[in-house]
Amino acid sequence: MYLFSSCIPVKGASQSLICDLQRKDFEIVPNSLFDILIDLDNERELENIRSKYQDKDDLETFDSYIEFLLDKEFIFIDDSSLESRFPKINFNFEIPAVISNSILDIPANYNINTVKNTVKQLNQLGCESIEIRFFGDFYQSYMEILKLFETSGIRSIKIIINYSDFRKDFFLDIEEKYSRVREVYIYGAPDITPEIETRLMLIYFLKESTFSVKSCGFISDFYFSVNTKTFSESIQYNSCLNRKIAIDINGNIKNCPSMAKDFGNINNTTLVEAIQHSEFKKYWNVTKDIIESCKECEFRYICTDCRAYTERTHINNRGLDTSKPLKCGYNPNSGEWEDWSINPLKQKAIEYYDMQELVKNK
Repeated sequence: MYLFSSCIPVKGASQSLICDLQRKDFEIVPNSLFDILIDLDNERELENIRSKYQDKDDLETFDSYIEFLLDKEFIFIDDSSLESRFPKINFNFEIPAVISNSILDIPANYNINTVKNTVKQLNQLGCESIEIRFFGDFYQSYMEILKLFETSGIRSIKIIINYSDFRKDFFLDIEEKYSRVREVYIYGAPDITPEIETRLMLIYFLKESTFSVKSCGFISDFYFSVNTKTFSESIQYNSCLNRKIAIDINGNIKNCPSMAKDFGNINNTTLVEAIQHSEFKKYWNVTKDIIESCKECEFRYICTDCRAYTERTHINNRGLDTSKPLKCGYNPNSGEWEDWSINPLKQKAIEYYDMQELVKNK
């Protein structure tokens, strides 16, 4: 009995996950099934594994597990001659770039030359994806901003804007002119969202109030990403901040616009100079395996993280915040999601970050 190489079991406090990295999907399973899958490293013969169970109920459970695994195509049963055809995946994460992803805040009174220079520097660092957050009038600025990426190495653009009365084919025009735009998140959308035409571009209407720097950091299954790249990176690095650089609305260079620490301003500091700062990379290696609560969570390798807003309960011996993300409502001990904003244990942190108004308007 063999587990397909792309199907990776991950154990949590109360339940486990089988991540199918090839099909980009996952299945929640009992921890007892996880233990069986781990035992496959020691024993391949199905009957030998089955012989460990003497109780009738245990045998019925075991047989149902095998039927489930076969039905989902997580395992195959065959002779050992096929073993060499399914080697284990190497999860070493290496990319030929100093910076792989970035966030760029565009204020209402932006300077196009500053933005142009920033895009040029990101391109030199090997950045492949960018999140552009428009705080001004999107209609007035999007064309000259997006034009700057036409000849860059940045291949994927995500846009965050506030709701406006967009015409039906507005985003279809953007998609045709600027094919690198993959996703658009629209905050403050009405209850009845308008019909929008696109081909491949994804449009998300969010009911949350107007976007602000405090809007980021939400943890939910909506943001789960099941693929080999994310899985590999999450094992070795922080799933949010690794190889990320951000320029906030004031031009300050940060790990994330929502974090307090800055490493200079884009008007007088190059991105290379900021990255060379001794503290710039300090959170890159903070994996979910050392973050409180996350380290017991079965979703830890397919989920994002947030170091900007945490519960502020744990600091490790290097002085790094390893607390659970504030805006995560999942409890790995119960396997249930709840509204993070009403959790009494989070109220002090909500007050610390002055998020009372954000929570009230959720």
